[in-house]
Amino acid sequence: MESSTQQQKAPQSLSLSGSGGDGGSTVAPAPVPGSPHLYRHDSDTGIFAQNLPRHVMVDDPSLSWFRKPHTLTMMIVTLLVIIVGAFTMDSNNTEVNVKVGLTAAAGAFLVFSVLYLHDGPFLRPHPAVWRFVTGCGIIYLLGLTFLFFQTPAFARHFLTYFDTALGVPLPERSYAENCEFYTPDHPHSRFANILDALHDEFALAHTIGWWAKMLLLRDVYLCVFLSCMFEIWELTLQHQLPNFAECWWDHIILDILVCNNIGIIAGWFTCRYLLKVKEYNWSGLWATKKGKIISSFVPTDFDEFQWEMLSNWRRFVSVLLFCLAISLIELNAFYLKFVLWVPPPHPLNIGRLLLWLFMGLPAAREYYQFVVDPNCYRFGPQAWLCVCIFSMETLVSIKLGRGMFPMPFPDEVFYPWVVFLAVATVGLIAYFSLRATPATTADASSAAVSKRKKQRGNHGNSNTNNNNNNNQSTKQPPSGLRARKMAK
Repeated sequence: MESSTQQQKAPQSLSLSGSGGDGGSTVAPAPVPGSPHLYRHDSDTGIFAQNLPRHVMVDDPSLSWFRKPHTLTMMIVTLLVIIVGAFTMDSNNTEVNVKVGLTAAAGAFLVFSVLYLHDGPFLRPHPAVWRFVTGCGIIYLLGLTFLFFQTPAFARHFLTYFDTALGVPLPERSYAENCEFYTPDHPHSRFANILDALHDEFALAHTIGWWAKMLLLRDVYLCVFLSCMFEIWELTLQHQLPNFAECWWDHIILDILVCNNIGIIAGWFTCRYLLKVKEYNWSGLWATKKGKIISSFVPTDFDEFQWEMLSNWRRFVSVLLFCLAISLIELNAFYLKFVLWVPPPHPLNIGRLLLWLFMGLPAAREYYQFVVDPNCYRFGPQAWLCVCIFSMETLVSIKLGRGMFPMPFPDEVFYPWVVFLAVATVGLIAYFSLRATPATTADASSAAVSKRKKQRGNHGNSNTNNNNNNNQSTKQPPSGLRARKMAK
């Protein structure tokens, strides 16, 4: 990030996402000190300006066409596409007409989102990309709200509009059937069960998913905590979903130690060595216009998150809620596919995961700013949208899944959770109480010392002022007679 001194010296200018004409109005940004090729754009017109200390590195003015919104051009192109599509399509099939109409409505809304939604904390590779992601999130939220008011049968039938192969009950697979770790009698391998588990699609999904979560959270310890936490959720809920039942070596070795850790380490290397750089100057790319175009698709900088979960109780509660939200998003993927009968490798599931990845990046940045910045009092719109979406996903799973999970929590699951929550609550209260006591004493003592210093300083200043007044009173100008004598 730029230093605060440089941020204060930067002149203000209008937002690049301004509208009102084909190309909008843009003020030429001021050059960044020390870099002849980069320009910083500080905007106080965006919705995050008061909460997020963001600065935007804008490319050379020769690429200004790429940064302009072109609102009139986009409006004309969108209208032409809709008109041509409506008049050339001749179909009496109501189902086809509904599909095309919904697609056209969603496309028109996304065009409006790209042009006029507010910018988020990220503006690379282009602000329009993140506005497009926000528009997709809004459409997804509206779709979930629509499904929330439907019956399970109609919700599953509604998904057949997207793919006629849907609407069929899923064969649930249990991963706890062959739990032999060592198979010496197997004709092909002595670790046949482990190799079968590695060839499952969930093994690759674990690795890619935790790589993405590391980009999102940017904290190794928090990712490891969430990795272990998800395995605990699987053990807790395996009486409801059969594919949560896994062998002990699948939980500990394959998931936590192998697949999850590979993804976390790969994400850590990505954050540390590929993205966390202050200036992009790879092999003199700035020397050519092609290099400027390439550099506009990478971040100008990449902040490292310091969550400091155990620093105080407010930070602990905030991070704990964040971890619960991420766990809930992961669990919703399994419950939604189980309730709506969507196979795991289906494009709807993959699209949902990709949407959560791109929505989660700015949302995590906004939530981190909300947690660590005492001057940030507003919940960012991306974070607000994500909270609404995973809440609606949970509500859809609960409402449409009524009667599908009749088995209550087993005693071997319920009572350990009660004991754990009781012990954790008492331990955390004691921890933060003991942590706050010396800090409070130190703060009080330092405040008393500073107060005494201030009083001494005020006393010294008063004495100095009195002496100055006395000196000035003793050095009064001579009277008129004395002055005439001195003049003579």
